[in-house]
Amino acid sequence: MAALAIRGNGATGTNGTRGFGAELVFAICEAREVEVVILNQGEDTTFEEDLAKDVLEIITVFSARLYGSRSRKNQKLLDGVKKAVEDAT
Repeated sequence: MAALAIRGNGATGTNGTRGFGAELVFAICEAREVEVVILNQGEDTTFEEDLAKDVLEIITVFSARLYGSRSRKNQKLLDGVKKAVEDAT
């Protein structure tokens, strides 16, 4: 029997599955007779703590995209594309 080791906090638990598709990965591993060992599982967290952490991660991703799209480098690139389109027409 093969083994798969996963590092992370709360890969499984009664509070829900951390990470999308984890249940599918576990089902595939079970079908292939691969043992899943979770390392550093950490402490159990409440639903509210998990929700707050997930919302903070979403805000971080979207704010990074927002400020990335407004960066000076991207603005110069967009201005260059606009000028090229105007010159072509």
